[in-house]
Amino acid sequence: MLTKINDLHRITPAQRKRCLKLLDQLRFRYMRMIEQRDEPISYQVDIKADSDRAPGIHASEVSKCMRALSYAIRGTEKRKNPSNTNIRMRFGIGHAVHAMLQNDLHLLAKREADLSFKDEVPISPAIGGAAEIWNIQSSCDGILQFHEGDSETTEPFLRVGLEIKTESDKRFAKLVEPREDHYKQACVYMHCLDLPLMWMLYYNKSNSSYTPAKPPWLFQYNPQTWSKLERRMAEATASAYGGVLPDREESFECSWCPYAWTCGPSYLANKGRRA
Repeated sequence: MLTKINDLHRITPAQRKRCLKLLDQLRFRYMRMIEQRDEPISYQVDIKADSDRAPGIHASEVSKCMRALSYAIRGTEKRKNPSNTNIRMRFGIGHAVHAMLQNDLHLLAKREADLSFKDEVPISPAIGGAAEIWNIQSSCDGILQFHEGDSETTEPFLRVGLEIKTESDKRFAKLVEPREDHYKQACVYMHCLDLPLMWMLYYNKSNSSYTPAKPPWLFQYNPQTWSKLERRMAEATASAYGGVLPDREESFECSWCPYAWTCGPSYLANKGRRA
């Protein structure tokens, strides 16, 4: 029904309505599990080092600094940037929330026979297509699949990507739609994994509120967005191998960029003088 991008052009209004209803109900199924849960829970939290990332294009970086993107494609050495220790602690909380929600969705899939869930779905040149053309090295937080019967014996009729983001209480309150860079990151996952829909789950670290699997947090693949990203990837690749790096795009993100050691942004030098 709706498992691939091309299905977006074939699905009937009635089928679309059914899919949206199933996703809207997912929140209630999840909360019911939490309410009824009365057993110990444990899960592993993995925090990888910057140096663990393979050279290539990473979905989380594709819409940000073009110079950093070119460094990544070129395979420039990544070095720990000690100028912002606090942000690393904040990233640690984000990894912990990811692990918690992914574990919860695995437990929900065990409880609900018509649901299956995969986490950290890999994207690399080995899967072919755009990932091979552009050397995309990433992983999608998850894929939810709905089945007509038991998930172990039937094929899915609905596939939805999942991207998890954590937000402070103040930033969460201001959200009205997915942030542009997050939307573009998700588009890379959708194109490479042939996902027709994506759920952008923003999690409020202060009160555990989160955005439901319904518009605008649930959105479909946009080929125009992909075309723009592909042109950007082509430009960065040409810069990486042509020897002429793009101009610096300096911001607070330089504080944790693993390429700051060679880029030498004035932002960090000015920050040090102010400190």
